[in-house]
Amino acid sequence: IPAIAAYDVARVAAVILANPTPHIGKSYNLTGPKVVDMNEVADAFSAALGRKINYIPLDWNEWKATTLKQHVSKDGWEQHTADHLANLAKLVQNVNTEVSPNVELLTGSPGMNFEQWVKQHINEFNEHN
Repeated sequence: IPAIAAYDVARVAAVILANPTPHIGKSYNLTGPKVVDMNEVADAFSAALGRKINYIPLDWNEWKATTLKQHVSKDGWEQHTADHLANLAKLVQNVNTEVSPNVELLTGSPGMNFEQWVKQHINEFNEHN
């Protein structure tokens, strides 16, 4: 998946809001600068956290029936939140997404890659240690 940082979405929005006329009627596909698979995601977290993080693929139906159900029953998630996440996870599994150059074309600089994003948010991932 070519995950995009909220920061990059905000940068694009700022460009469009600063001069909306050339963007009227247009739609932009926004992605991060690189497609990363889940093993690369785990590797990025491993490097940033200084400990090994493994990606363990689960069957989608098994994940929905166990992990997601647990978040609703024990962690207080709203059912609509869990349903939305489940639908998003299924879409991500079934989509062959390509990287879009639009962040760089619109802002003049490339988007943040996944490794940069993890490093920027490292303290948030270490809060529960």
